[in-house]
Parts: sequence; C-alpha cells; structure tokens
Amino acid sequence: VLERGFGWAGEMVSLISFQEGVVEGTPGFDAVRRLRSYVSLEENVHVGDRVQKTIDLFTVTGLAVLIHSDPEVLAEDISLIRKMEVEGSLFDVQGEDSPRSPVRGVLPSCFEFIVSLIWSLGPNAGVLQEAN
Repeated sequence: VLERGFGWAGEMVSLISFQEGVVEGTPGFDAVRRLRSYVSLEENVHVGDRVQKTIDLFTVTGLAVLIHSDPEVLAEDISLIRKMEVEGSLFDVQGEDSPRSPVRGVLPSCFEFIVSLIWSLGPNAGVLQEAN
C-alpha cells in the first residue's frame, strides 16, 4: 500500500485461486464490491468457467482496484481478500480436487510459498508508508 500525493492510499490486488474446478458461483466477487475501498473489479473467471490454481500472472482470477483515504481501511480490505482466497470463498467450485489450503505437498511452488508467507505475517504485510 503506497500512500502518496493527495493523501489517498491505493493498490491493485491480483486475485488468486487455490482451487480447481468448474465455477458455480462467485460470492467473493460480490464481497469485494462491498469493501469500503472498492473502486473496480476485473473478473477473469465467470460462472461455468473452469478455474485453475493460480501459478502465474496468466492464471490470476481477477484484479481489484482499491483506494481509500485511510491506509488502515485499505490494509483491512486487502487482508479480507487474502483471507477469502486462502479459505476458498471467492468461488463456489464443483469438482475441487484438493483441500482449501495454500500449501499442499512436500515441495510447494514458489508462488504458494510466497503467498503463504505473506499471509502468515498478518494484515499489514507488505504495507508501505511514505516517510514524513
């Protein structure tokens, strides 16, 4: 979260999936639209599409633009998105082939490792503020 210029903080948040299967619903997208810092949402998957686990920029499930005058509100909203991703509540998926958890197996991918590390650091992980 970078805070600059006019006193507003913002971030473009890539939405990731730890699930695979056919999307039956997108309740998480509706939840993102209700966030206090919500500005816009680009959806890359829709009902009826097959979603795969996010492994790179080509498999992100969407992009949320969040902006708020209070950096704490922005950080809370980002934390909520990350929580929904880990819990698997962004999508209702049929035919999911693995439990809803970011790290499975003996050698998780680099992406899964980084996401799980950031998640473990808490809601303000990666929050940057400009020095006065």
